[in-house]
Amino acid sequence: MLINTARGKVINEDELIKAVKIKKIKGAILDVIAEEPPHNLNLPVLQTKGIIVTPHISYLSFESINELKKRATENAIAMYKGEFPNDIVNFN
Repeated sequence: MLINTARGKVINEDELIKAVKIKKIKGAILDVIAEEPPHNLNLPVLQTKGIIVTPHISYLSFESINELKKRATENAIAMYKGEFPNDIVNFN
């Protein structure tokens, strides 16, 4: 069983579909796919038996929402003080 909650393009979907169809792996649960949002609901990854695709919500929990609020507040306070925020993505 393969589970991907990271990034859709981490996985070669064509190879995953082949592996599931020949039973090399039992199945897959994907919270992300290469094409997001999917503009075509007939994508092979969405139609393959043994592959479950969820709508990019694996982070969603009370704990994750509280953590996001806490970190956003901490980062805002750091910036207000003229400090670098803990979760800075791009220094440029």
